[in-house]
Amino acid sequence: MDSQAMENFDIPHLGSVEIDTGGHWPSITIRLADDYNGDLRMWEQNNQLAPGIYFYGGDINAIGDPHFTRFMEVMTHWDHDGDGVFDCDHIIERLDEVFVMFDVNAVPFKRPDSGVYTRWLMRHMPREPERHILYNYGELRPHFKRWHYAGAIPMLVLFIGLVYAQTTVAPFMRLSPLSGFAWTADRIGFLWAWLILIAAILLLRVIRKSEPADGKGRSFGSHTYGFFNKAAVYEEQAFREGAENWSREERIKSHLIFGAIHQTNLFYPLATILPLAVGGAFLTKVYLHSLEKTGFRRTAVLEASLAHRVYNRMALISIALFVSVMVSSLIIGSLLALVTFIGTYIAIGTAARALRHIRHNNTPQELVRAK
Repeated sequence: MDSQAMENFDIPHLGSVEIDTGGHWPSITIRLADDYNGDLRMWEQNNQLAPGIYFYGGDINAIGDPHFTRFMEVMTHWDHDGDGVFDCDHIIERLDEVFVMFDVNAVPFKRPDSGVYTRWLMRHMPREPERHILYNYGELRPHFKRWHYAGAIPMLVLFIGLVYAQTTVAPFMRLSPLSGFAWTADRIGFLWAWLILIAAILLLRVIRKSEPADGKGRSFGSHTYGFFNKAAVYEEQAFREGAENWSREERIKSHLIFGAIHQTNLFYPLATILPLAVGGAFLTKVYLHSLEKTGFRRTAVLEASLAHRVYNRMALISIALFVSVMVSSLIIGSLLALVTFIGTYIAIGTAARALRHIRHNNTPQELVRAK
């Protein structure tokens, strides 16, 4: 056996990873440490392997095995000494390299290409990395840090400020694909606008059918939990991964495309393109800084995804608060109006009854007697 093809990694208090690249397929053996008492123990008891072995993979299906995936997720945020530095990044990076090197059923990543507008934008994106697989990070929440929130707040303020400034100077920037349709319908007629829209949709369908299909859908990590987490990782791989090999002009182009591609959501106004491009520049800085610090592209994608996800979370919370305030104001205003109406109705009714009582008790005869 070639000793150079055998690699051993020891992870204190978690286990050990043995990689053998001397055969036709890489083989991986994972053992849990004696003092490890986490959830992986339950998986170890269910895998029916030899005693002391948590996982063994020696064929093309190894990377998709749920036991292996679970262990990868635990390693992703393993920081047993609590120094704020994850202990297993170099092992994860090596495992990724091994699977790519042997082309072992690694799920390839694919940039977005659904729709004529999206494909046109992505044709102008800088070159992708020569090869990258679809990363899985499990649950992102354990990775959230205070600085992610500290960075998200000024970005959110900047986003709102830029949108306000643009719509104030150029009111047409308030238009979105949906409001643009309404604007068109208002000027040429609702029926004509619908006919033009239907014709455009049919034309786009014909164009899309004429293009070769590769049978692949959106590249979402099946073992990254939560839709919004998956979307953040997906966008970072699409628009940031590989930025270390781009020129400054190419990075600027990718930022603008990142802002423009959000118009496919239909309700995003034109004024969001520039703020989103600025946000893309910030996330690129995060990616490049992490890559320079750690040397691991997988870790850099994760760090940019965390900043992206926290920003999205803060934005959703802000929108929810705004809607809550608006709804609360509407409800409170409606209740006040109702109370005012009821109070006024009662006051008018009371005054009317009092007036009738006075008129009834003060007849002309009684006035004479009083004199």
